[in-house]
Amino acid sequence: MSVPLARPLCEECRARGCADARRARTVNEKFVTAMADQKVRHDTRVLGDFTAIYCKGNHDDRARHPIESDAASLGVYGRKVPVLCDECADHLRYGEARRAYCPKDPKPFCAHCDTHCYRPAEAEWQRQMMRYAGPKSMWHGHAIDGIKHMLEGRKWRKLAAASAARKEIQMSDTVTRQIVHIDEELCTGCGVCVSPCAEGAIVMVDGKAKVVREELCDGAGFCLGVCPTGALTLEYREAVAFDHDAVEEHVAEQLAEAVAAGRKAYEPQHCFQCGRSEDEGPLLPVRTQGTSTWVCTRCLPSLIHG
Repeated sequence: MSVPLARPLCEECRARGCADARRARTVNEKFVTAMADQKVRHDTRVLGDFTAIYCKGNHDDRARHPIESDAASLGVYGRKVPVLCDECADHLRYGEARRAYCPKDPKPFCAHCDTHCYRPAEAEWQRQMMRYAGPKSMWHGHAIDGIKHMLEGRKWRKLAAASAARKEIQMSDTVTRQIVHIDEELCTGCGVCVSPCAEGAIVMVDGKAKVVREELCDGAGFCLGVCPTGALTLEYREAVAFDHDAVEEHVAEQLAEAVAAGRKAYEPQHCFQCGRSEDEGPLLPVRTQGTSTWVCTRCLPSLIHG
């Protein structure tokens, strides 16, 4: 769905200095909703100011004019609309969209984010722009933002170091426990076992299902029942201890990647008796005759009472 908004001036109107002649423009409703958030608006304004500093310092010989973009149409920049060349304007429009559709809350600095939503070429341009404009922005009204950026950067580096240290300790801490084993010869690569794994331990690699990290597998075995070839079994062996915190972090990363890619984060499972989907009602895991499967709350009484 899109929302009609005022569109920035055309070349003719700009040349005449016409301040009221506006053409119709539509902006995605999701973008409008995101830009209603004060933090998103602030970040977008800062990005616009930085881009303007970079453009003035590097492209002063080019024709520059106030940017025509969705954020500008929404009044995000107020009276201080960035004056840019065409190249920098394209980069800023891309940055506006990436900020508006960022799935992270709270949003980390892009340099510290584990989900890289920028195209490589755009990411490199943004790094060059930030390196140039960042120090100069202190003299353009962004001294407080610079201090906040420095403090936040220090915090994220400490968190990253702590996370890396925790993972290193986990990898050295092994126990003998139950864990899923996947027979690559029997695996056909159908992928139906991926979604039942609530911890996200199973992923497809080169057309085969694999347990990507041992600490994510709880060994419950609810993925076993859906495998049509019997490639999944449970085994007792020495493995990295199950880590609930690592699971929460991994699942959040998977969800963020799915949202950024515009796809569903899971494949709905179904009741083995009536076929009801988990999107229609809650499903509960059950074990029957050595098989892990799912049952809905409507069919559960018949299993209990026969």
